[in-house]
Amino acid sequence: MKWKPRNLRELARMIVGDAEHFPYRSSKYITEFFEDCELEFVHASETRPVWAAERIEEVLAMPHPTPSVMPNAFLRIIRRLLDTGEAEGDDADRAKALAALNIVLAREGWAAFYDENGRAELLPVSWTPR
Repeated sequence: MKWKPRNLRELARMIVGDAEHFPYRSSKYITEFFEDCELEFVHASETRPVWAAERIEEVLAMPHPTPSVMPNAFLRIIRRLLDTGEAEGDDADRAKALAALNIVLAREGWAAFYDENGRAELLPVSWTPR
């Protein structure tokens, strides 16, 4: 699955915390982010968002059953990004983070949402729940 470079960069900025509504992550915490996603990526002083974009590209290239299903690792990244435990300031329910993320995802034909249990999910835009 190939994404436009612009969208990879914007998603990477969210992961490293260079985007509004997402916590800043230094090198150690970027590595921990990916560890929490069950990925063995270790950040070692490369330019944070560039490095993260390259890792996202790797994840998107991972096997997935059909075009309408993202690789499991990508879903873990989305769930980690939208973790309500990282709520800050005026975004206690992560609605602003979700809206920002969905702008990027929509450009690639996807949408994230919280299910009835508060768990982030990801679906192709044509299947987005109402």
